[in-house]
Amino acid sequence: MGVPETLQRATTEPCQDLQINTSLKIEIFNSGYLPVPSAVPVWPDDRQATWPATTSTLISGERDGVLIDALATKGESKELAEWLATTGKNLTEVYITHAHGDHFFGLNAVLDKFPNARAVALPELVPLLAEQATPEWMQIWNSFFPDQLFEKPAVPVALDKPELEVEGHTLPVLKLGQSDVDDSTAVHVPDLDTLLPGDIIYNGIHVWMYQSDHAQRMDWIENALIFRIVDDRQRTVFGIHLPHTREVAVTWLGGAGDSASRAAAAERA
Repeated sequence: MGVPETLQRATTEPCQDLQINTSLKIEIFNSGYLPVPSAVPVWPDDRQATWPATTSTLISGERDGVLIDALATKGESKELAEWLATTGKNLTEVYITHAHGDHFFGLNAVLDKFPNARAVALPELVPLLAEQATPEWMQIWNSFFPDQLFEKPAVPVALDKPELEVEGHTLPVLKLGQSDVDDSTAVHVPDLDTLLPGDIIYNGIHVWMYQSDHAQRMDWIENALIFRIVDDRQRTVFGIHLPHTREVAVTWLGGAGDSASRAAAAERA
C-alpha cells in the first residue's frame, strides 16, 4: 500500500531562538515517520505500521559542528549527510547517545561525506553498540528495515573524556541511566541552556517498552521526572523521537500520566 506523504517527508529546522549571547546554534534534522512491516498479527491491513520520527541534532559554531545521533537507514542517513553538507560546517564528531541501532546505523553515510569526523560514545557504551551490529541483532533490525540498512554499520570509538567540544565551547556528556535501554546518556549545551537527552524523553510518540520490565520503567520515570522542571527554568529539552521540533513534551510511560508518577512515589515510600 502507498505511504502517506506525511510519512515520507524529512524536515530540518534551525532553532534561531537558541542563539542568544553565544556563537553556538542548534539545528535539527527530523527523519519523519518510516513505514515498516508490522510485527503484530492482528494489525489492520488498511493501516501502515511506522517507525517513529527520529532526529539528529547539529550543534555548531562559526566553522565547526558536532552531530548528536545519526539515524538508521541508508536513505534517511544519506539525506542527513546531504543536509549537513549544505550547512557548510566542518563536522568534527558524531556522538551516539545510546546503544540502539536506529540511532547510529546511519553513521556510514555521514562518515562517508565527512571522512575526518569521528564517531564517538562513552567508553562503556562502545561494547553495547558493537553488539547491535552483530549478525544476531542485524537480523532483528533488518526485519524492521528490509534491504534498507548498511551491511556492516560503523561502530563509534570511545571518548577520551565525557565531553564534546565546539570551537572552545565544552558540551558535557551526562550518563543518566535507564530509558528504553539500560545505559542512556545526554549532551548538555550550557551556552544555550539546552539538554539533548536521547531516548529518555519522547515527544508525542509512544515509547519503546519492549526491552524494559516494570522495575526498569519505574527507573525510567524517575529519570523523566527530572525534566518536569524544564519549563519553570526556561530551559530547553529536545527528545530524539519527536514529530515536530518546536513542541517539547514528555510522553509518560504506558500513557499512565500522573498515575505513573504516583506509582513511582508509592514504590519509594
